[in-house]
Amino acid sequence: STPGPDSMMGRSGGTGSQSGAPLRIEQLFAAAACLHAHKPAVVTPDRRLSFGQLRSEAMALAASLRARGLRPGDRIAIVLPNSVEAAVTIWGVWVAGGVVVPVHAALRGEGLQAVLRDAEPRWVITCGELALSCGALREALPGGDPLLVWAPRPGTSCVLPLALGAV
Repeated sequence: STPGPDSMMGRSGGTGSQSGAPLRIEQLFAAAACLHAHKPAVVTPDRRLSFGQLRSEAMALAASLRARGLRPGDRIAIVLPNSVEAAVTIWGVWVAGGVVVPVHAALRGEGLQAVLRDAEPRWVITCGELALSCGALREALPGGDPLLVWAPRPGTSCVLPLALGAV
């Protein structure tokens, strides 16, 4: 039998999974996306993304990250302004098995370097304009690891890699 919404969301009094293992955040996200596919998940003045659309874009991003070598447990710093793209990126990293290290997009200079040194992310994901104004991002990455720069794909709301280590 198919589990009901309560058991999928971990509200059955148990762990919410058939194996008895606790559900991971990406599993809860998948369940919510199935249950509420057409309901709004992210709303900004310019865009509205349903749970189904958010899941679809996060899955595409996760596949791209895995193809680029993301391994489960890799820490990925996300330096993006509050946006639909930030939501897609956060969920995409989680779905891919990465650990999200959120970094406030207004942080600059020594403060930014300190956060990135302490977090030791494998990658930093940011958008073009932040990467250009934040030379500290590359300098703060351990071992010269790549800086991922993201840009919206023309005609869609999905974000795709623009360049790996190009900034």
